Amino acid sequence: MQPRFRGIFIPTLTTFSDDGEVDFHVLGEMLEFNVDAGVHGLFVLGSTGMGPAMTTEQRVATAAFVMERVRGRLPVIMHAGAADVQTTIRLAQHAESLGVDAVAVVPPYYYTDHTPWEITAHYKAVTAAVGAPLFLYDNVKYSGWAFTPATAKTLQQEVPSLCGMKASYYAQAPLLGYLEAMPEDFAVMSGNSIDLLPAAPHGLSGAIPPLTGAIPEICVALWNALERKDYEEAIPLQKKADDFGRTIGRLGLRFGRSAHREAMRARGFKIKRYPRWPSEELTEEAMQTVADALKATGV
Repeated sequence: MQPRFRGIFIPTLTTFSDDGEVDFHVLGEMLEFNVDAGVHGLFVLGSTGMGPAMTTEQRVATAAFVMERVRGRLPVIMHAGAADVQTTIRLAQHAESLGVDAVAVVPPYYYTDHTPWEITAHYKAVTAAVGAPLFLYDNVKYSGWAFTPATAKTLQQEVPSLCGMKASYYAQAPLLGYLEAMPEDFAVMSGNSIDLLPAAPHGLSGAIPPLTGAIPEICVALWNALERKDYEEAIPLQKKADDFGRTIGRLGLRFGRSAHREAMRARGFKIKRYPRWPSEELTEEAMQTVADALKATGV
């Protein structure tokens, strides 16, 4: 059986006004941008979407806005993870009531001394409270909890509603380990478009790629070429995505998430604030680097 979720699921930026409230006007424009680009789905309110940096009320309002604006045109995976299970359940139940296609849950963060028993209990509590499919948001960089293919397989066996995962920040060998360990109908999606060409032939279900979120057209064309096994077309598209992603990644080491903001500004979006916290403006030289990287992709 093919996994239910396949292709390019763009991790949507949540944009803010200067006071840190959600700028729904720009967010709506960005949702339409991704629909027009032909993306295969959206991943909302994860780390790129600023969910953990927002109030519960903001997350509830943003989830409702996204689902109303998308109107079923794309599958939506809504992240509901929080540091505590009660808030996670509240957000997951709200997402389910909106009709999301899956609810993503990152391991409870900050308290990085959670035991394996506690992690399993966290996911069991969520799945007992909601009927929607769950998506494992495996993000050790931010959660502090490191899964392995073996522990993820065990969790999926104990929580059967887990239907897929975003495997963030993994090298090729562990990623291939997940593809080998998980059931065929379980969607293993990378957190980086750089994995598409190497891992798609091994069963990768797609990508949820923050570094290349500003060039969804390239990512979509790449995935569609891989689905056709047209590697002659896929190879140059993979290089374009890799080059752009590396540029944003390098700028991110200096300017943080401001690099994502400038890439989307360069694509025409009048973003007042992203991320939600105060962040440094890019230098003119860095902004030119972003512009040059976009131009090189052909978008």
